[in-house]
This record gives sequence, C-alpha cells and structure tokens, in this order.
Amino acid sequence: MRNSLATKRVLLISDDADMTSAVKQIAGPLADTTSASTTPALVLDELKSGSWDAALCCVTGEFAAALELLLRMQAEDALTALVMIARNPTVDDAVRAMRSGACSVLEFSGIAGTLPAALQQALQKTRQMRSVAAQRERDKAALLQAKSRVVAVEGQLAGLQEETSNALLASLELREPDTRIHSARLAAYANCLAKVVNYPESLLPLLRDACIFHDIGKLELPADLLNYPGVLPASRLEALRCHTWIGERILNNITFLRPAARLVRHHHERWDGSGYPDKLAGENIPLGSRILSIVDTLDAITNDRPYRPAQSFPEAVLEIAKWTRRQFDPVLITEFQRVPVHVWSELRAEAEQEESDRAARSSNSKAVAA
Repeated sequence: MRNSLATKRVLLISDDADMTSAVKQIAGPLADTTSASTTPALVLDELKSGSWDAALCCVTGEFAAALELLLRMQAEDALTALVMIARNPTVDDAVRAMRSGACSVLEFSGIAGTLPAALQQALQKTRQMRSVAAQRERDKAALLQAKSRVVAVEGQLAGLQEETSNALLASLELREPDTRIHSARLAAYANCLAKVVNYPESLLPLLRDACIFHDIGKLELPADLLNYPGVLPASRLEALRCHTWIGERILNNITFLRPAARLVRHHHERWDGSGYPDKLAGENIPLGSRILSIVDTLDAITNDRPYRPAQSFPEAVLEIAKWTRRQFDPVLITEFQRVPVHVWSELRAEAEQEESDRAARSSNSKAVAA
C-alpha cells in the first residue's frame, strides 16, 4: 500500500475508445498518471499493486457484468475509491453500484461537468480510507505491544505473589510443621465440594486462597500454644481462637489475598451460632467459610493428632454428618455425603503428590542457586 498521495494515479477501466478518450481528456489535468485497462484480469492485476489512488470504470456492456467486476475489484482492493461512468444508467443501476462499493455513478454525456468533482471526491475518499487503515494498523501494533507488556507484568506479578505465598507458608511451617501439606489437602477437598454444590466458578481461586492461608493467623500465636501436647484446656482456647481474626488482618494487608480474608475469619463459625469469632449462624456465615469448615474437619479427623490417631474417610464422613445443623450447613452436608468416599482418598493422594513434587522442585532450585 502506498503511504502517500503526493502523486495521484488514476486507473481507467474501459474498452470503448470514445469513452477512454473523453475520460482521459477530463481526468488528465487532475491526475499525474492515467492508465487504461480493458479486461477484468488486467484490472485486477493492476489493483493488486495497490498503487492507484482512484479508479474510473466505464460501463460499456451489461451493467450486471460491470457490477460483478466492481465487487471483484472491492475484494482485491477495498481502499481504492471507484467511480462508475455509464451511458443512461437507471436509478436502480446507480443504487446497486453504490451498494457494491462505488462512491459515485456518472452519466457519460455529462462527465465534462461532473467528473472533475467526482474524481476529486474519489481521491479524497481513498486518502481517508488509507489513513484510517494505516491508523488501525498502528493501533493494532500498539495494542499488541501493550498486551505484550501486560503479559510480562502479569508474569512478574504472579512470580511475586508466589514468592510472597511461599514466604508466608514457610514462616508458618517453621512454627507448625505440615501446614503446607494440610492446606494443600484442604484446597483439593474444598474444590471438589464447591463444584458439587455449584459454588461460583469465578470464586474458586478465592476459596483456594482461603484454604491455603486459613491458619496464617497462627504466625502471631505463642509456640507453646501451637505445639501443645494434647487437647488444649479451656483457659487456652480463647488465645488459639484469635488466629481467625489475626489471619483476616494479615491477609487484608496483602492485596492479592485480601478477597480471601473474610472466609478465613469465619471458617470456625458454626451453623447454630456457637462458633467464633463472631458467632455468626446459618447463611450469615459466608458459603466459602462453610465449605472450608467441613473440609478442615475432614482433614483433621483423617490425620493423627496428639490426642487421637487418624480415622478412615468413611468414619470421618459419618462423624461429620452427626454435627449437621449444629456445626455444619445441612444442605452442604447432604451434598458432602453424596461424594463417593474413595474420591476423598484419591484427592488426598493427588494433593500430597503435587506437594511432594513442588518441594522437590524447590529443593533442586535452591541447590542449583547454591
């Protein structure tokens, strides 16, 4: 495509000597170059070069054939304005030609008065169309560059978020071992249950973050409280329960984790209102927190504790069901019980394998860096 219309080149399409001569005589002073083409094949070849600033098409045969050529010309080069010149064109002919892409249709007998203005209009239209097309190309290139920058920034941001997450979890794991694998299992269980109960798909990443960081508030609790060898006495329970609102506070200070803060605060609320920290009841408890409460209990029951050995998944499901309407949402428990028991054990194995692989990759990366 030409970048400039400093010179004006007009393609004349005609196989009629009289029309060719008359049109050239009138158009000549307005164009630096006027070249005549006769057959459709030659016309299309000329247009492929993209070097013409306007085209004058003389209709010498059937108007339908001229319209067909006009459409083919538009398909080849939609950025070159076209003027049709015909002997006795009807109003219907003119309308069809304009709809097919012509910018004007002239009666041959009157071209001495009409062609100069029509040609100037065609040249101006070509200039405008090419200017718009060029701007679109520039906009497209700028958009691609902007998208590339966004992708790069998103990649950097994702890396920073992962580093932040790993640092938080590593800090907590120093104080409470196995936190990371416990959280990974919860995320797998919660994702399964959430899909069963039609939890909004757009909120699944938020729920995952809540699972991963549900105990992050324990970072600020005394070590002897976290590692107490047995069931905590009532006098120490209130201190432990602080981890819910402390976790909310910590996550609220980290932009990308802030949406999960509310779920973390309320994951120990109970359906009957006897939970903590706010004694919310029923559907006042966020749905994500209600899901998290169930899977947190599932993982607790199926893993060893200082005060009792791990139980099987069938035993855990039965135990959880006993607390319907007291600790857990009855609708969620109904759906929870419909999940085949083997699914939970499979999810556990997958989560633990993924966590093992992640730890191995991290260890190898540190070894290479050293």
